[in-house]
Amino acid sequence: MFNPLVSIIVPCYNQANFLGETLESVLNQEYFYWECIIVNDGSTDDTENVAKSFLEKDKRFKYIKKENGGLSSARNIGIINCTGQYIQFLDSDDLLSSMKIKTQIETFQKDIHGDIVIGKSLYFEDGVWGTFYCDISMNSRVKNRNSDIRKNGRMLKELLSHNQFSVSAPIIKREIFDVIGVFDETLKSYEDWDLWLRCALNGCRFKMCCKESITYIRIHKKSMSWNFERMNSAYHQMMEKILNKIDSQNHTNSKVLKYLASCKRKMIMFQFVEHSKQEDKDYVLKFMANWIESNNIPYWIFRSHFSVLVFKYFYMFENSIRRFFL
Repeated sequence: MFNPLVSIIVPCYNQANFLGETLESVLNQEYFYWECIIVNDGSTDDTENVAKSFLEKDKRFKYIKKENGGLSSARNIGIINCTGQYIQFLDSDDLLSSMKIKTQIETFQKDIHGDIVIGKSLYFEDGVWGTFYCDISMNSRVKNRNSDIRKNGRMLKELLSHNQFSVSAPIIKREIFDVIGVFDETLKSYEDWDLWLRCALNGCRFKMCCKESITYIRIHKKSMSWNFERMNSAYHQMMEKILNKIDSQNHTNSKVLKYLASCKRKMIMFQFVEHSKQEDKDYVLKFMANWIESNNIPYWIFRSHFSVLVFKYFYMFENSIRRFFL
């Protein structure tokens, strides 16, 4: 059986303390036919020394150093320089199970029409190995589904409601990037979500492969840092671009718009109840009130689509947001 080359692209920025463990998980792959492109995005820590130590261990590792340009820029450099028929993205603080690539390539070999095969993601806290948290939304929504947007729009519907999987979960046919383009470097967040939406809009077929194909996503202080206003701006930019694309392809209908609105509500509500800074809570309330009013969203529709996750906070939020209308 033909064994295609898989290009593993690892963008790095000041994660030297995690990079060695990440690259060891690449070395431990049961699938032999891979190359690993380490892209140093202008790190100021010991990233270069860690990366070069793996070049000495195995010739399948490659190293590229560039000026700092952001995560999307680093991934795109990897795409440009890779030689594999398939691409696996891997963040420099995450880990792959030993069977991750092997099982996903076997899935491709069984279904020659698949474009993207998605593995499972488990989250773990840095320093607490052995206790994992499952990505419930991904596993329940896209498990064992193939999708062609031009036939039924199923994967687009799923992706509009939520970012269904981590960037390291899928393996993607290299040729897909010739059709949809690479990561959008103008986005400051959600660049992977934007990529999956473009895949769905262009008719890519997704398949789930959960059994032994696992990405372990590390939770630590740097990975948890964010700014609501910056992320909301990136979200709005991404969704506006995608909605324009949907319009141009005549996909716009009530169901699509419903999922766009649902996606916006869920993100706003989750950040509202989780974030501790009062100024960000006030920003969320004002933004949400303006969004509801400017889009003529009936209040009962807004109320009916709250996530179960934040249900216990509803009374607090409802009373708070009413004051922006009064």
